[in-house]
Amino acid sequence: MPFRRKITRSKPCVVSISLLAVFIIGITDYLTPIEISLAIFYLLPISFVTWFAGWKEGMMISSVAAVIWLIGDFLLVERNLSYPAVPYWNAIMQDGVFIVIVLLLSRVKVALLREKEISRLKSEMLSQIGHLNLAVTSSLDSADVGKSLLDTIELFFPEWSTTLALVNEHTGALESFVSRIQGERGCTKELVGWRGTREVLETNANLVLQNTKTDPQHDWVSYLGLPLVATGDMLGVLSIFTNQKHDFTNEEIAFFNTLAGQAVIALKNARLFEEVRKGHAQLKELSHRLLDVQETDRRHIARELHDEVGQVLTGLQMTLEMAGRSPHEEAGIKLAKAQSLVNDLIRRVRGISLDLRPSMLDDLGLLPTLLWHIERYTSITEVKVDFCHDGLENKRFISQVETSAYRIVQEALTNIARHARVDRATVYIWCMPDTLILKVQDDGAGFDPQAAPRNGKTDGLTGMRERAKLLGGELNIESASGTGTCIIAELPLQETFEAVITDEQGKHTVGR
Repeated sequence: MPFRRKITRSKPCVVSISLLAVFIIGITDYLTPIEISLAIFYLLPISFVTWFAGWKEGMMISSVAAVIWLIGDFLLVERNLSYPAVPYWNAIMQDGVFIVIVLLLSRVKVALLREKEISRLKSEMLSQIGHLNLAVTSSLDSADVGKSLLDTIELFFPEWSTTLALVNEHTGALESFVSRIQGERGCTKELVGWRGTREVLETNANLVLQNTKTDPQHDWVSYLGLPLVATGDMLGVLSIFTNQKHDFTNEEIAFFNTLAGQAVIALKNARLFEEVRKGHAQLKELSHRLLDVQETDRRHIARELHDEVGQVLTGLQMTLEMAGRSPHEEAGIKLAKAQSLVNDLIRRVRGISLDLRPSMLDDLGLLPTLLWHIERYTSITEVKVDFCHDGLENKRFISQVETSAYRIVQEALTNIARHARVDRATVYIWCMPDTLILKVQDDGAGFDPQAAPRNGKTDGLTGMRERAKLLGGELNIESASGTGTCIIAELPLQETFEAVITDEQGKHTVGR
């Protein structure tokens, strides 16, 4: 078997063997009687050389066979003059038949070889798809997924330029993620911003262009763009550019679609993993902040008890001791002073309790509590508040909504008193059928909302956002240095019910 392979792979050997066979068949045909023709056997060496050496060699052997047949016919004519042969005609007809057979065999060979090559490519593509699937499913890093995808494409088509562009989740813009650029003039920005790539993004469908060579600024000619879509969510575009004109076959498009499908699943999983990772990080940060808030509240309560309650209790203790040692006529004065201290102590304890959580929020609801808080806020800070509301009359909400709304307004007003340097603020509240909208605004100093977290000075902004987010809502801050601040919160309403509230005005101005 190895010896046979060695012979059939050497063209000179194949041609030599075929020529020898043709001469042997010609001599044998001459020596046999005229009635017995061996011409059919010429097809054996002709077919052999055509299959193993090529169609050119097959044509040559066909011509040799026709000449040998012609020589045999002349010899037969000389041997038997009564035989009416037409040698030239026979030779031409025979050579024509041989040539037709050579061409047919060549076409069959080309078709079989092409089918074999296609089968080999399909097998390699399926193998690489399996490798890609293993690579992308074992990684939850988007960068690794993109690199594996482009490595697989480059393995089969090393001369092509490929870019993977992903949609920015926040801005919606298409941005280059990973690229393999061939040629001297193409660049990633041009590939991503090219009109074909944008068309794929807009139409959400494959785009095949055979000739894009209309722009002298780039090097590519043909283009194939595939959208990366996961459950209706557009993730990005896979773009393939060629430097030479290329007709993308159905097999190639199907191959790229399969690769894109694998990449979509992996990219979606990577994004979900990133969201989970960020969620865990936020949860960890929230836990730390909760501990910090608890410690801050404890220090605040301890300081209030020490400074406010402790001093009054100490004074009360000393007054009572002095009253016990004083003559009867002075004891009444001491006890009156003690009574005054007790009243002051009750007032201070009540103030601390209201700062922690006003009981009227549970008893009367959001609107009366905000009215009371704004009036108290103005008396303490001398900042007048214009309070406008709509749809809150005689309504109660679930405890989480009322608490979050009250705390957001409370924290926003506190920040105005601390930083805005104004003497007036505005609070708006609208109750929609399914949303409670809060708006706290001032025309004070303002600040940069993006810089505040980086500087570690959030002044309760993170807490307000988290309160809104926990209810499934959102909180936006509009501010800039010197232009004032506007805080808008939207809180979804899960349940409302009627309450007995004796407010009929609906619009209030407190502190005027």
